[in-house]
Amino acid sequence: MPLIVLALLSVFAGYFGIFEFLAPALPGPVAHAAEAHHGTAATVIMIVATLMGLSGIAAAHYVYVKSPGLPDRLAQQWQQLYRLSLNKWFVDEAYDRTIVRPTFALADRLWQRVDVAVIDGAVNGVARGIAWWGWLMRLFQSGQTQHYALGMTLGAVLILGVYLLWL
Repeated sequence: MPLIVLALLSVFAGYFGIFEFLAPALPGPVAHAAEAHHGTAATVIMIVATLMGLSGIAAAHYVYVKSPGLPDRLAQQWQQLYRLSLNKWFVDEAYDRTIVRPTFALADRLWQRVDVAVIDGAVNGVARGIAWWGWLMRLFQSGQTQHYALGMTLGAVLILGVYLLWL
């Protein structure tokens, strides 16, 4: 029942110009839709769509309420068409073969070649570089103050020597 009420309200909103009603409150796209809504082409489209919907409702009422044995008789009479319809015209299978499987295959190749080789390789390379730098610095870091003082003294002598040689 709620869907019926919503359907009727949407039909009436379309026919009685909800766009014109909303145009002052929502300028922009709604105002342009209100301008496009005027005209016989839009009215014809609304009438045809409404008639198609009503004819579908009437056909469903006839087939399933008035003559409930008709679907079984039609399925027996048109077996191949019924089987195609039952299998949704094999659209899902075609979509699976043409879109889903190639997409999964591409994603798998991208995962192996880009994610594993490039991204993981870069991250692991940075980690290896930091580990190597830590190992190298460990050779110079003893934790004893006299070694650090000796290193600073030798560095100062080296800098002073280079400065005096170039003057």
